[in-house]
Amino acid sequence: MENDNLNDVFQALAHPIRRTIIDVLSHHPLTTGEICDHFDVSRYAVMKHLNILEASQLVLTRKKGREKINYFHAVPLQEVYRRWMNRFQAEDADSLMNVKNFFEEKERVSSMPNLREKDSFQISQEISIQGSKTNLFKALTEDIDQWWSIRLFDDSELFVENEIGGRFMEKSADGKQALWATIMIIKPNEELHFQGPLGITGAVNSYYKFKLRETAANETILQLDHTVYGMIDPAWEKDYREGWNGLLHNFKQFFTH
Repeated sequence: MENDNLNDVFQALAHPIRRTIIDVLSHHPLTTGEICDHFDVSRYAVMKHLNILEASQLVLTRKKGREKINYFHAVPLQEVYRRWMNRFQAEDADSLMNVKNFFEEKERVSSMPNLREKDSFQISQEISIQGSKTNLFKALTEDIDQWWSIRLFDDSELFVENEIGGRFMEKSADGKQALWATIMIIKPNEELHFQGPLGITGAVNSYYKFKLRETAANETILQLDHTVYGMIDPAWEKDYREGWNGLLHNFKQFFTH
């Protein structure tokens, strides 16, 4: 992470209202009006905080009709984390956090007996990569086996059939096969839309899309939007978000090594 971006992240986290906004958005996306309802300050003040969070890329926005939807974007925090934590330190810290989270979640759920499972959730993330849209699009299709680290089988290969109705498939050396998704929309070097279970069994489906846009200095923004719907376990949203964090990090590393 560049120092300027690092400074933006720390400055964005310096104010308690901005930290609370991130806490709220980490559970689910909200409109700007819904965020304002959480605070006893003016809408103008909340908007200023949201602008700072958006500038640091901790919050992403998408237009939906006349409304603006705000999403928590975990990638900048993930990059801060990876800057100082090596793999072994991370494993130790994760073990302790898992114990802490287990007891905190157990207490939270026991105090909220009427929790209902959600039937859908949305995730929105983006990363900036040095490279052209053409090269990034190629990596999303032809090179996916080299950076997509999540697998259903041991000793397997991933491939994407680069056409409408094309399959995103996994095949193992011993003949096992799994369909991750099917291509629904394809705009070469611009957009790629998939629909499919994305590794989950049961009455669940999802729609996720990648969009590419070039900026100055041979840099491309990869934007991910993912909607999951069906009979959803409440824990899956966190799992999906963390999974996408790792995959997008791998995708970026694929271009920098």
